[in-house]
Amino acid sequence: MHLLDIAHWYLGVTEPALTAAAAYGWFSRPQDERVPDTVEVSWKYPTFVADYSSRSDVLGTYLWGDEGVLFVNRNGYSVRPVSRNWRATGGKPPFEEKKVALHDEPPNYQASFDSDCGRHILNFLSCIRSRERPVCDIEIGATSTIPTLMAGLSIRNGGKTIAWTGRSAAPLT
Repeated sequence: MHLLDIAHWYLGVTEPALTAAAAYGWFSRPQDERVPDTVEVSWKYPTFVADYSSRSDVLGTYLWGDEGVLFVNRNGYSVRPVSRNWRATGGKPPFEEKKVALHDEPPNYQASFDSDCGRHILNFLSCIRSRERPVCDIEIGATSTIPTLMAGLSIRNGGKTIAWTGRSAAPLT
């Protein structure tokens, strides 16, 4: 869900606008089929397709474009050019890979008020007092939660594609 937040933010998704989801999960213990050990998910949106794979040990969001790839996670981002056979011809890449660290050290996952989580908590409490809209409000949460719930439905329905109507989700027949 948190990885979808980044893609939704970057691509301007402000409401649950996906049209379908298909997912497959592998369970090491078939008796406990609630949470798979690994998953592969594809979500179809009106203007793009998003994929998730739990096979990687580096969590983050890859945004693929015509000229390169942007990778974003909690530690920073990197930009890579699209390979256009420049290695095969002995040429140089169109531009050098650029990495920018957002944190000097690995993120702290304990909820201190200096952490990202702590800043969200402080923002939420401040908005209760001021009646302003939080940085990450419930609509943003719903927009990112619905696709993951649809992936879970797909897994529980044997990998069937789940259609989203804008109000509900159901397996395609």
